[in-house]
Amino acid sequence: MKRLVLVLTILALILSVPLTAFAQDGSSPLCNGLSEADCAQLMAALGTLETVQSFTVPLWSAEISSDEMSLSASGRAGFVLGDSVNDIVLHLVLESLTMTPAQEGLPEYLEIIMAGGFGYVNVNGEWFGEELGEEDVADIEGQMDSLGLGSMEGLDELGLDLTGVLTTTRGEDADHMGQAVATYTMNFDLAALITAALASPLVGEAMNMSGGTEEEAAANAAMITQFAPVVIMMLGQTGLNAGLWVGNDDGYIHRVELNVNLDVNMAMLGADTPPIVGNINFFAEVSGVDEGYSVDVPSDYGTMEEFEEKYGGLLESVDVESLIGF
Repeated sequence: MKRLVLVLTILALILSVPLTAFAQDGSSPLCNGLSEADCAQLMAALGTLETVQSFTVPLWSAEISSDEMSLSASGRAGFVLGDSVNDIVLHLVLESLTMTPAQEGLPEYLEIIMAGGFGYVNVNGEWFGEELGEEDVADIEGQMDSLGLGSMEGLDELGLDLTGVLTTTRGEDADHMGQAVATYTMNFDLAALITAALASPLVGEAMNMSGGTEEEAAANAAMITQFAPVVIMMLGQTGLNAGLWVGNDDGYIHRVELNVNLDVNMAMLGADTPPIVGNINFFAEVSGVDEGYSVDVPSDYGTMEEFEEKYGGLLESVDVESLIGF
């Protein structure tokens, strides 16, 4: 069951990134580069996320490619948010999965449901499931708390200041599901992002460097400062941008995008070590906001122990490491 929790947590993280993109002073770095009117529209759209109770994702798509391999996946999803795990409905459907070169063991169809305190998985038409244990519930609730879902102060609480890290531009309006939408693209300055991340108290705590005397704190800060240029050099020409489409009529977010162009310099591991080059592209279309969502759960299903016995190596069968050059 932990694998299901991991998959759903990753998806929730991707869809919740806009919720926490606020600077420490309460303003938003997302407005850097925007007019006052565009900033107001974008912030209002993000503000609606605090009260959203349900939405559907009629289409999501993810592509990962490198010189060695490529992976393409797509599907749909639906969500109902709540105060407790028992109130939450998470429904993820994988309808298409292809890899080049082809790999054996990939599912033709995969469906994951978490509802009513139970977790279910459907592989190629065969259902498995079980009631979420106390440890599963604790993991999910802990992830939700750490992500700051439903809160617009997530990065502020982490001490992560994104001022100057990104620039947002508004492109031409598009037609989406019969509605004109404003298209916003956020381009990240990775050097500034790394510097901000390493300056965050969270990083110090993660590296067990918080607290201590003033001299120790100064030494730790100096070490982080020296570490930042090394990471920046490794990233080379890596690019990162995200996109949001906002309905001009209803003010809701109707599409989320994330695009990464990897170009990681690995020369520090040896002059002959090749760089990691590839692309990661993800988008999710959003509709049916607060229109409710329900999913039929199976009444007849095998145990998760049976799932592990039959499909335990399912995730391991995808050689993702090769996709990014490791």
